[in-house]
Amino acid sequence: MIKNRVRCASIVLGVLGVGCIVAGVLLIVIGDSVVDKIIEKECQLREGTLLYKNWLSPPITIYMSVYVFDLKNPVEFLNGAKPLLIEYGPFVYKEQRTKTNLRTYENDTLSYQEPRQYIFDRSQSTYDETFKFTTINVIYM
Repeated sequence: MIKNRVRCASIVLGVLGVGCIVAGVLLIVIGDSVVDKIIEKECQLREGTLLYKNWLSPPITIYMSVYVFDLKNPVEFLNGAKPLLIEYGPFVYKEQRTKTNLRTYENDTLSYQEPRQYIFDRSQSTYDETFKFTTINVIYM
């Protein structure tokens, strides 16, 4: 009885092993060409591909955090004193990118414009957008 189970298990494992070897050889032989065709099809920046859709309108949200330095002693600083600076922030802005004026050309190139818009995100910012601060005009110095 135990010998029959061992024999049956050996046959099953042998068949599975041969099946895995055959599948591995087939993947090596035809897998590369299939993967190359899929990559070639999906990685072209052509309308209708996933890459084009994600390129046209990126699926991730881009945030920009801004920190400012408030000059607390502007009059004294103008008279030669050391500046007293206090850092405030972050002021968080959500960046929106939209590609416009898309044009495709016969030589498989395209052109576009990408204006960027920044929208203040109060929920992630420490201070309101109307926060007033005094800063040093480095160019004027």
